[in-house]
Amino acid sequence: MSEDGIFTTASDEAGQSATQAAMAALDNEFDENKISDEERAELGEPSPPEKKPCPECGKNLTWLADGSRPRRHKCVDKPDVPTQAEDVQPAAPTPGGVTMDMVVEAYVGTRDEISAIKKECDDKIAKLNELQDKRASWMQGQLTALGVTSMRTAHGTCFGDFKDSATVTDGNVFLGWVHADWETRKSFLENRVSKAAVKQLMADGQTPPPGVNYTKIKSIKVRRS
Repeated sequence: MSEDGIFTTASDEAGQSATQAAMAALDNEFDENKISDEERAELGEPSPPEKKPCPECGKNLTWLADGSRPRRHKCVDKPDVPTQAEDVQPAAPTPGGVTMDMVVEAYVGTRDEISAIKKECDDKIAKLNELQDKRASWMQGQLTALGVTSMRTAHGTCFGDFKDSATVTDGNVFLGWVHADWETRKSFLENRVSKAAVKQLMADGQTPPPGVNYTKIKSIKVRRS
């Protein structure tokens, strides 16, 4: 591998400020696009899942006939803004002269500033990580060429390492294997529940499954005008 660029820094290239609109898409209200009960009744039976893009991020997702998704997606928890709030007039100023509009304006401005700083930092880190990858590849090439697994220098020791990964390629086959000897193999499963599935169950008017506690924490959100 060429040694060009492995000792250069990315600080100058990554130093440009990010635009405040870089993450403005995160402020867009999410449209659930649910199919109405009348439309489902006309079909006579549930429609099969189909692939449609997420209205917010554009990623292709699997959508069920009722407009929900079988798996959690980052846009799932976007809050629904009550439509009746559009006509509510802001409260009168406090004795100190502070109005709701003043605080909302400051909130949105600071949120944009946080997004811009995060975007700028993410860009810098991405370029520095790219530089580190080049250096790691060069060092791996040197260890391979010398036929050694590690090398000590005045500033540190370079050595090879491994990262483990285990992924499921066929869920039905894997679960069948686990349940065939449950007491011995149950440790191969992690103990957690799908929040999206529980949320949909409760939206359908049912209670959480036995042994599951569902909690909703109220917080304040601000949608840009």
